[in-house]
Amino acid sequence: MKSLYQKTSIACIILFITGMIAVACFQYTTSDRVASGLHISDPDQVQQIRQAVNETAIITGLEIAVGLIAILLLVYQQQLTGPSMHQQETEQIRHSAVTSQPDQQVQDYQVRVQPVETLLGDSFPKPNLFYEKVLSVVCDELEACQAAIYAATSIDSKRAIRLLTGYALSLPESRTVMYEFGEGLAGQVAKEGKSVNIRNVPEGYITVLSGLGNASPNALFIVPVWFNDQVAGVLEVASFREFSQADQSYLQAVAGLLGERLHEQAEKEAAVWQE
Repeated sequence: MKSLYQKTSIACIILFITGMIAVACFQYTTSDRVASGLHISDPDQVQQIRQAVNETAIITGLEIAVGLIAILLLVYQQQLTGPSMHQQETEQIRHSAVTSQPDQQVQDYQVRVQPVETLLGDSFPKPNLFYEKVLSVVCDELEACQAAIYAATSIDSKRAIRLLTGYALSLPESRTVMYEFGEGLAGQVAKEGKSVNIRNVPEGYITVLSGLGNASPNALFIVPVWFNDQVAGVLEVASFREFSQADQSYLQAVAGLLGERLHEQAEKEAAVWQE
């Protein structure tokens, strides 16, 4: 339909221009045709007729010129503004498509992180109860099978991380688990300050015990917890399925929320070891 409209408009413009040229030619020869039709041979009379006809021809020519200029300006304006308007509409559609996705991601992120943020405002009789609740919320959100939180500390001038609490860990509560920075996966994450995402956990590397038996998780994600440009701890989560990019962003956000708490825990750990 749009193509037919354009073709019809172009045809009308061509017919108009052709007609105006024909009218101009007709006006130019009118004086001679009038003199010939009236059988006037006197040069003075022919000149008078020509002057009278030429005045009309000049006015007609000016009108034709104005009409042609108006058409050319209209076409030129459409060439300038038409694509620009189309481009603007396209840009608006593209911008809407691009920005709607991040907006949705931000909304989803806020919904997922909200339970952990709520825990930060709650009071717990023991610090470990807070971390246990956080791990429970995280594992429930990600359908993870195991998790652990480590707090950074110092032992004999060496930086280390100590297990604060875990979720579904096959370890006795009385056992102290500690890694120096660079020791093991959790210690390496603490040392480098970079997250580690392991998609194919070796069989037997981690064991999940249940009343139905034991199994090894398929994925492991370890993220450092930062506070004031220092690693204050490590968050470790294991799952039977791979962690998506959204899951990794969620865990990094949770780690960010734990920074201040783990920094305080690290100071307490340092004070205890100094005694």
